[in-house]
Amino acid sequence: MQSLVYLLLLTGGCLFSNCHESTETDYLIFLHNRWLEEHRIEEPHPEHGRAQLREIVAAFQAEGFQVITEQRPAGTQVQAYARHVVGQIDSLMELGVDPGRITVVGTSKGGLIAEHVSTYLEEPEIRYVFVGASFANGRRDFPDLHFHGHVLTINEASDEGAVPLRARVEEQAMPVTSFREIQLHTGRGHGFLFAPMVEWITPAVEWASGNHR
Repeated sequence: MQSLVYLLLLTGGCLFSNCHESTETDYLIFLHNRWLEEHRIEEPHPEHGRAQLREIVAAFQAEGFQVITEQRPAGTQVQAYARHVVGQIDSLMELGVDPGRITVVGTSKGGLIAEHVSTYLEEPEIRYVFVGASFANGRRDFPDLHFHGHVLTINEASDEGAVPLRARVEEQAMPVTSFREIQLHTGRGHGFLFAPMVEWITPAVEWASGNHR
């Protein structure tokens, strides 16, 4: 069993002991990449180094977000886990949390899961950040994606196979609430999302804070 990290469990209608604070808190659901499904947290990737889940979570916590995350088991099915996240969001909203205080951030496969969450949840005020998750085969493999909410996508120019998401968003019958696309030039390929680099953490924090410019 893979260990859970910084998992905020929704039980008994309360968020641990913070029931009285739940509607005034900004929540960020972080979905990690595929590497951490199949390897220990401390095990380094042969090319990109260690996937710094704890450090990424700490970076968001330092900005005041209550972070919900867990290390997914190997072979997690994208659509099924997206439904799980939808359930987490539904639980938050049932507690009275404004959807505008909820952000889903996903890197690589986690970003693909976040794209499905945005598809399933027809809620215009939830915020999403897809990091290193838009690739050329995405339209073929997942033709039914149609996003909702405030969507920020962040890609890296040196990440092989990465493509813009803007055209797909603009082709939707129903537009997203707001959209922004950022291309980075770190030179680190897909490894840019293994660490809490300011190049993607900063715009993700701004987006989650309501800056949709």
